[in-house]
Amino acid sequence: MERAIVQHGYLVTGDARELGINPDYLRRLTALGKLEHRWRGVYRLVAMPVADTDEYYEAVLWAGSGGAVVGESALALWGLADVHPRQVEVAVVGGRPVQRSKPNGRVLVMTYPVDPDTLDEVDHIPVVRPQTAIAQAVAGGTDPEHVRQAISAARGKGLLGEVAAARLLVALVDQERTGQLVAV
Repeated sequence: MERAIVQHGYLVTGDARELGINPDYLRRLTALGKLEHRWRGVYRLVAMPVADTDEYYEAVLWAGSGGAVVGESALALWGLADVHPRQVEVAVVGGRPVQRSKPNGRVLVMTYPVDPDTLDEVDHIPVVRPQTAIAQAVAGGTDPEHVRQAISAARGKGLLGEVAAARLLVALVDQERTGQLVAV
């Protein structure tokens, strides 16, 4: 169960196989009330306290291998802006489409490619780095005040250099001036 603790209380049948545990054992633990069945092949420890970041981890699990939190959701996960996305935005490295139904209405899987070199982790959750998240927010039309807040916070936390911050601000101003979404 150590793996579940690192994974925000979640276990997937692949974890069980990798650890030499028959996946049927997860179903037995569910029947005993030790695990909660979230959706096909995904379980969560009932005794594990729920954290604010759990929905991000669950969204990445749902997207499958190569999933990462992106856009406004990444800004929220990094704690850079007071954004409250309706859905957790997750992109899949390489942009492969996901062929499953959503476990809840809170996960939005983007199929655009994510460069593996732009990935990092927050609390063991794959997420794009702040510079990429801010650029995605600019391109996606996030409220300019939230973008400015994210740039300032990232600079203050040492997560964004001066040149990168200046480029992002120029892109934001260009977008505001022209009214068109700008690729950063």
